[in-house]
Amino acid sequence: MVRLLGSTYHFEVEHSRLTGQVTLALPVSGVASGTAPVWLAYFNGKTGRWVPVPSRYDRKTHTVTGTSTHLSVWSVIGLDTAKVTEPLAQAVKGFFGIADAAQPSCPGSASAAGIKVSSSSGDLVKWCAGTNSGQAVLRVTNNHGYAVEVDFPQTWSITRVGRVDDWETRLLDNISSWLSPQPNGQRAIVVPGGGEIQFTVPAGASGEAVAKPSGQSVLASAFILGVETLAMTYDDLPGWPSSKPSQLTRVVRLVDHSHSCVSAGESLIRNSTVSARSLGTLIRSDTDLATDCLGQEWETGFGLTGGIASAAISVLLWAADAIKLLVNDTLALVNAVRYLMGYQIVVRLLSTGANCSSSAITAGVKAFAKQSFGDVESFGCSGNFAYAFADISIQGNKNSVTVLLMQRAGKWVPVNRATYCSDHAVPESIYFNACETQ
Repeated sequence: MVRLLGSTYHFEVEHSRLTGQVTLALPVSGVASGTAPVWLAYFNGKTGRWVPVPSRYDRKTHTVTGTSTHLSVWSVIGLDTAKVTEPLAQAVKGFFGIADAAQPSCPGSASAAGIKVSSSSGDLVKWCAGTNSGQAVLRVTNNHGYAVEVDFPQTWSITRVGRVDDWETRLLDNISSWLSPQPNGQRAIVVPGGGEIQFTVPAGASGEAVAKPSGQSVLASAFILGVETLAMTYDDLPGWPSSKPSQLTRVVRLVDHSHSCVSAGESLIRNSTVSARSLGTLIRSDTDLATDCLGQEWETGFGLTGGIASAAISVLLWAADAIKLLVNDTLALVNAVRYLMGYQIVVRLLSTGANCSSSAITAGVKAFAKQSFGDVESFGCSGNFAYAFADISIQGNKNSVTVLLMQRAGKWVPVNRATYCSDHAVPESIYFNACETQ
């Protein structure tokens, strides 16, 4: 990804040795266009690679000047912008396209458990539904290169599926913490392109998950694109140490601790309006912020020093500008209306036919009390839940207890009150009697 931009010179001192610094100024014959980085570099015979040193390019005199404490084989090298730009362009275009993610798989059978799942049409996400320990399981995979926000009921639990790099997890968690307050009873999560999440729906509960692009997801996309493309550019330069996931995590952590970057990100989210008309402006603004913030922290995050640090910063500054231009060009090809399409997945429990009658409730309570059952004093039903105030004999003593029941396969089945009352899965109309009594 670098090329020689001048003749090669072998400098040496005869009958003596260099005891201090020397300033070298070499002419450039193959000047890179625009602001592409150019460096003074020496040839390392052991590694067979050119090593850049801190240097300054004078575009008027076409010379590169730098200092060194040794003399050896020197020349001028520069970034081969054509070779760097091509993979960057492909990465940016792919980011706005289809990820062609694999179809997720789920355990069990949702339909056999009386659970019906329906969805919108389209290819924004791929999903499957199943059951695990009596609870509905919903897996959703983002089928695009860019991130999306998924809103879901507060009572659903959520986990990320598959391998996610530490830097990406931290980045998504950071930006998710900037999410606008959700409506009462709702939560939200940002899912990266190709990423997969799993929802566990409490037994007897219903609800819907809605995937959509948002101000938060666009900003997350910009930062993910920035990390991946800057790392790709950095790794392609010969003779430089390859990036490590731990270094990328440090860069993301430093950005999260940067007051100016966090404030600017929160401001963009707070003031963003995601529409077909504003989409291009929003993506450009987010990309500018992401690449600038990442570039500022790259040197510290990677622990770069000396000539490598100087060269890396110049390359990253160039790459940041190149990414902004490529994003701007790619946006002309993006169908904003298609990009903004949402996707709805509805999970609901089918009616199982359990009657809210004294005999049906009594049969359910008997399963709870077994041989110690007395009788049902009163009961109530709502949706898939019911409660019963029952007399139960424990060690010969008569006790009045509250039993929580749920519809399963046409019958009322006793369930753990702590599980379903704590997350408010029990309908409000019977919640007090079912959950607030002894």
